[in-house]
Parts: sequence; structure tokens; C-alpha cells
Amino acid sequence: MKSNILNACLRNVRSAVAIAGLMVLGGFTGVAQVQHPPYGTTWDCLISGSGQQGIAFLTFSNDFTFSGFELLVGKQTTASSGGGRNSGGDVGRNTSTDTNAPTGTGTNLFGFGSVNGPWRYDNKGRVIGYFLQVVNQQTAITTNQNITTVNGTTTVYQTNADGSITSWITNVFSYTTNTTYFTNTSGTTNGISFTAKVVPGKHLNMVSSTPNGKVSYNGMPQNQKPIPAPIGGSWYGAKKENNQTFVEFFNLLPTVVQNIYVTTNGQGPGFKFGGVAMVSVQKKMGFALATFEGFGTNDVPIDAEGNVSGGVLSATLGGVSYPQKGAKANTKGFEQPITPINFQAQRQGP
Repeated sequence: MKSNILNACLRNVRSAVAIAGLMVLGGFTGVAQVQHPPYGTTWDCLISGSGQQGIAFLTFSNDFTFSGFELLVGKQTTASSGGGRNSGGDVGRNTSTDTNAPTGTGTNLFGFGSVNGPWRYDNKGRVIGYFLQVVNQQTAITTNQNITTVNGTTTVYQTNADGSITSWITNVFSYTTNTTYFTNTSGTTNGISFTAKVVPGKHLNMVSSTPNGKVSYNGMPQNQKPIPAPIGGSWYGAKKENNQTFVEFFNLLPTVVQNIYVTTNGQGPGFKFGGVAMVSVQKKMGFALATFEGFGTNDVPIDAEGNVSGGVLSATLGGVSYPQKGAKANTKGFEQPITPINFQAQRQGP
């Protein structure tokens, strides 16, 4: 009898130990999920959802902070037009009515700006964090420190009344690539929270909660696919607005941030412009530009420090292709206040 009781007790002890072991293992598995770090690369992200689209470059650090830049372009099916070009607003982000936004919301941001904030892991091993989207913020983009000065001249010939010919040089301009370019001034903010899943070296899937609803950031390592053709250099564009096409010329200068370029010498019929271009390795390109009317041929509406104030903001996004090792962008978006525009741009030269 005692032997039977002892054996039963031993069986119960072994069962209890086994169950306890399963509970410990189960508890360990539930808490210690694999945590894939998001740092070690810059994520090239395409933004979509809730009537929003754009490009973002995000870099996470192992000190649980992140920073980056984003170019936003609201998506609209119907927009009320402001009636052509007009003055007002600083270069940066602007708000526009979005007919694709969920019921009860009415604005989206468009333009360019920086983002930064903290991040952590949740108990499922996902990356979580938050940042502020700043409307009309000031963003400094510094171009590469390798100094290059470019001088452009145009020789104009004139036939005089006596038949002689005289000439003079006009449209002389120069720039260096180690300037700092400020895109806008400080303003109001939107608080954005996010949850992200990371597969190191492959992709980042981030879902953010915005005032308009869910917006996704789908990213891949920026250095995984190099841009197949030069971006910096001379460009020409055609902007269609209110059934009128404007031919534009501009140069793109590389910055210290990979695949972000600036222009400070854009020209069109009766206006000047400057701004930022972002090129995604996922075959997208975006522009955020400020247009200034009433400037002469040689007048540049940017001070010695590269500051831009005033102007009419536009932001466009679309596909970029590389025919015969060139670069060509076909983008669309909006100009203040909410005027739909199409902007096609082509890089010139080798």
C-alpha cells in the first residue's frame, strides 16, 4: 500500500514538474519574442493611405531615437481651384481639403519637412514610437561640402542701325554646393504614433495613426538599390495648371542627405522658384517647390544664407524612369491653395 501511494505521489510530482516546465517555457516564449532592430540602415519608404502619399527617409538609432525627412502630397479626386498662381504661404507643408479622407476629417499635409522622435519595442517585439508632423516648419538641408562653382553666361547680339553688331553678356549666375537651404518657418504640429514590423535588411512596414486615419510607410534599405542614373544637374520641366502649360528650367544640387536634392535657381515665364526633390529607390520622385512671381531674369528670391520666405507652395509625386541612363519624372499634386497640377521633368545631358 505504501509503495502504491509513493508511486502515485511520484507520478503527481513528475506531472507537476512537467506542467510547470511547460508554463515556464510558454511564459518565456510569450515575453521573449524576437526583436528585430530597425537600425543599421536608412529606410526608403513610400507613404500611402487615408488620401495621403509621399516619400520618407527614416534612420533609426540604437539609442532609441530616429530622424528623417518626408515629402507629402495629398491625393484628391476633386479639388476647388484657387484660380492660378497667387501669393502667400511659406515653403514647407501646407494643408488642403482631401475628398478621399475618411468622413469627419478634412485636411492633409503637403510639402517637405523633417521628422524625429523616440522609439521602443512593445511586448510583441514590434517597433513603436511617435513623431510630430510640423506644418510650415523650418528645415535646413546642407549640400555636399565638395565645393563646385558654376558660372553660366548668355551672349546677346544686337544689330545696330548702322549695320554694326554689338554683344553683351547677360544672365550670369554662380552657386556653390556647400550652402545651407532653409525650406520654411516654424508652425503648428500634428502628433503621429506608429507601430512597425521589421525584417532586417529587407523591409520595414510601419502603420501610423494620423488625424485622417491610418497611413502606411512601406520601406526598404536605401542602399539596396542604387539610383541607376545621375540626378544632379540641369533639368527642364513642364507644369500644367488650369489647362495652361508652363515651361521651367532648374538645376538640382546634391545634399549631404542621400537622394535629396535642392534647387535655388528655378525659372519659368514671369516667376522664379526653389525647393527640394526626393528620389526613392522604389522608382518614385517628388518635388516640393516655392514659386515667386514678379522677379526679373537675374533676381533670385533667396538671401545669402539660402533662406526662403513667402511664395506659393506646390508638391507633386509620381514615377521616375531612367530611359537611356537619363532620368525622367512624371508627377502630379497640388499648388496652394488646392489647385491640381501635373509636373513632368527631364534631366538634360549625360
